[in-house]
Amino acid sequence: MKKKVFLSVFLPIIVIILALVAVPFVQAYTIDEGLVLTAQDIDNARIGAFELDVADDLPVDAKGLTDAKASLRLFGIIPIRTINVKVLTDTSVCAGGNLLGFDLDAGGVEILGFNSVLTRDGEKNPIKDIGLKKGDLIISLDKVAVSSLEDIDRILNGDKKGDEIQLEYIRQGKTYTALVIPQKDMLSGKYKLGLWVKNSTNGIGTLTYVKADGRFGAVGHAITDGNAPLSKSQTGDVYNAKFLGATKGARNSPGEVKASIEWSKGSIGKVDTNSQYGIFGELKTKTTNEPIELGSRFAVKPGKAYIRTQADGTGVKDYEIKIIKAVKQKRASEKSIVFKVVDKNLLTLTNGIVQGMSGSPIIQDGRLVGSVTHVFLNDSTKGYGVYIDWMLEQ
Repeated sequence: MKKKVFLSVFLPIIVIILALVAVPFVQAYTIDEGLVLTAQDIDNARIGAFELDVADDLPVDAKGLTDAKASLRLFGIIPIRTINVKVLTDTSVCAGGNLLGFDLDAGGVEILGFNSVLTRDGEKNPIKDIGLKKGDLIISLDKVAVSSLEDIDRILNGDKKGDEIQLEYIRQGKTYTALVIPQKDMLSGKYKLGLWVKNSTNGIGTLTYVKADGRFGAVGHAITDGNAPLSKSQTGDVYNAKFLGATKGARNSPGEVKASIEWSKGSIGKVDTNSQYGIFGELKTKTTNEPIELGSRFAVKPGKAYIRTQADGTGVKDYEIKIIKAVKQKRASEKSIVFKVVDKNLLTLTNGIVQGMSGSPIIQDGRLVGSVTHVFLNDSTKGYGVYIDWMLEQ
C-alpha cells in the first residue's frame, strides 16, 4: 500500500523533473556553431535551464565580431557542451527603413531577344540557330569573360574575325557551351551574333542598417532575376529611390511598393556582396537615421514588435506587428521569424507586406533583431523575417 502511495505521489514529480532537464538538453544540442551573440544576450540568455558563459577580453575582427567559445552549463554550474560562437562587440548601428535602388552586374549578358544579321547570303541569326533562348546568360566568348555588348563586339571583331568560336552560357543555373559562327553584317561591316542583351539586374528594396563605417545591409534576401546562379561576390551600385505609391497585396497576388530609382543623382554607394540574406556594401554618404542597439536571435520572442518601412509619401514610419514564432534554427535561413501585421494604418495602405518592403528592419524592445524577407502568398498580412545574426556575418 505504501509503495502505491509513494508511486502516486513521487512518480509525477520525477517525470516533471526529468522533463525540465530533458527539454534544455534537447534545446542545447540544437544550437548551431557560429552563433552570433551580443554582451546583453550573454547576460540574459537562458537555454531552458542552461546558461551561456563566454570569456571576456577577446580580439575583434574587421566586422566587429569576435571568435569565442561558449560553455553551456546546466543551472549555471555543470558544464554540458562547448560551442564556437561569435560575439558582437559593436552593437550600435543606424536603423534603415528607407527605399533604395540597386543595379547589380549580371555576371554576363542576358539574352532579351534576337535580330537578324543581313549577310551576302541573306538574313541569318547565328545565336538563335544554335539553340540559345531568351533568358540565357552568356558569360564568355572564346574563353574570354563578357559583361557587356561592347565586350562581345570587341571579341567578334578581333584577331579571329568570322572564325567559329566557343560560347559559354548559363540556363536555369547550369552552364553549357556551344560553337557559333559570327556573321558579317553588310550594313556596318562588323561581325555579329544577332541578339539584344542586358548586362545588369536592378530593383527596389529597403535599407536594414548602416554601421558607423558606412557598411550597410539591405533587402534581407538575394536579388536575382532567376537566370544565373547566385554569386556572393556580385558587385553593383546603390541609388536613392523615390516613393511613388503602393499596390495592395491580395491572396496569391503580392502587392508592391512603386518607386523610381534616382539615376540622375548618381550612385550613393557600392554593392560587393549579394547573399542569401541580402545585399551588402559601402555607402558613400552618411546617413541621418537614428542609432539603435542590435539584438541576436536570443532577443526575439513572440509578441509585440515593429517593422520600420516606407508605405506612403510621408516617409519612414514604425508599424506594429505581432511576432508569431521565432524559429529555433540550427542552420541559417531567411525564414527565421514569422509575424503578422496588426497596424491598422499599414493594413489600410498596403494590406500588409508587399514587394519592396524586403529589408525593412524588425524592431523589438527597442533593438534591431531582424529584417523582413518574404510575404505569405495566401495572406499578405503575414510575413517572414531573417534574424539580424545572419546579415551581420556577411
